[in-house]
This record gives sequence, structure tokens and C-alpha cells, in this order.
Amino acid sequence: EDRGGNIWVGTETKSFAYWSHGAQKFIAVDPSGGVPGRASTFGEDRAGQVWIGDETGQLWRVRDGSASLVAGPAGNAIIADILLDHAGRLWVAASGQGLLRFNQPTAAVPQFRQYGYADGLSSLHLRRLAEDRNGAIYLGTGGGVDRLDPDLAHVRHYTSADGIAQ
Repeated sequence: EDRGGNIWVGTETKSFAYWSHGAQKFIAVDPSGGVPGRASTFGEDRAGQVWIGDETGQLWRVRDGSASLVAGPAGNAIIADILLDHAGRLWVAASGQGLLRFNQPTAAVPQFRQYGYADGLSSLHLRRLAEDRNGAIYLGTGGGVDRLDPDLAHVRHYTSADGIAQ
């Protein structure tokens, strides 16, 4: 659900739509610049633009009623989760490709920073994202939980030894 009360959906026909709260009907969103896979996650930035990740690793941004492809890392990875943090940065969990951070998601051509093993991530197969009240980003992986301090670019890995259930 976006901040306007619209409910976003992906369909088996690999198209995007939303249930318009105001119009009380489904409205299709036409993709441009590519062919979407099935939607796997949705997010919204501060400007009210909806971001859609799909099962082929593509990331889409909806502006002015049309979904456009946003450049991301090369490779085939499910976009598993999208998080807007307190600072307005957009975080994307790309399973198999690691973590993406868009500092200015509303820019005409959003640029991202990719986090991986070299940055201290314990896994590139991310599943879920969350932010705590101090601004740390938590990454749920198949091997535990990583906590990223975005300001220091420091990662701490938690496992069953720290009380994480296996």
C-alpha cells in the first residue's frame, strides 16, 4: 500500500497495476524500456514514486503513470525487499547481488552503491531489510543477520551464537 492508500500488485502476466483508493478500480501501469518479470516487492520513496523489484532482478520506478527500468547491477537476481530509510535513501536487497543503496532515488537517473563481500556482508543472498531507530540497516540472509552502519560502512554479522534462531 502506498501513502495514497493505493494497493499495488504484480500479476502472472508480468504487468503492474494498483487498486486506486480514489477511483475504486484497478489501474494498469505501462512499463517502458524493458519487459518486467513478476513483481517480487514494492517500495515508495519520499516523492511518492513507487519502486518495484521483480523476479528477474530488474528494478522499476513508477512516475507519471509509467514504470521505467532503473539501471542496476548486471546479473539475474530476485529483488527481495525495498526499504526507505529515515534519511530518504532507498535500499534494495538483490538476492545473489547483495545490497544496493540509492542516495537520491528521486533523481532523473538514480545512481546506486552496491555492497558485497568486500564491504563485510556475510552473504549476497539477502531476503529482508529493516532499519532501527539509530539508522542501522539490518539484512536478513540465509546465514543469519548482518547489521550495517551506513555512516561508518561497518558490518556486524549475527549468527546462532548471538541468539539468532537457525
